[in-house]
Amino acid sequence: MTDTNHYVCTGRVVRDVDEKSFSTSTYGSRLNFSMAVTKTTMKKDKTFEDYVSYFDVVLWGKNADKFKPYCKKGTMVSVEGELRQDRWEDKNDHSKKSRINIVAKNVLLVELPGKESGSSGGQGNKSCPNDEGFPEDYPF
Repeated sequence: MTDTNHYVCTGRVVRDVDEKSFSTSTYGSRLNFSMAVTKTTMKKDKTFEDYVSYFDVVLWGKNADKFKPYCKKGTMVSVEGELRQDRWEDKNDHSKKSRINIVAKNVLLVELPGKESGSSGGQGNKSCPNDEGFPEDYPF
């Protein structure tokens, strides 16, 4: 059996992208953003409990260029990619550090903040792709 590194999650962008998170290098454009993924479980007393995980995501190339205008706080996205561990040594105390990022191959818009959904019943859910405001060439 071969090793597999494939990760898919759906969650919300945690904060608006800033210019430090978007750069152009010899490898093309790079966009860094963070997302929150919530898992809801039922406890023994039949109440629900949310567990939120936060992930750092790196998106490269043309996909980074296309997604940048939509990378706003609250945007619901689905991310497909692989997990990559960065390792380094702290310069101050020489301790070993590590962080796991999602290196995205595809980022799909699920909802945009600020647009009302017809099926939301006025509960504040936002609209899904294919509504006005999405570029025709955006890969849904």
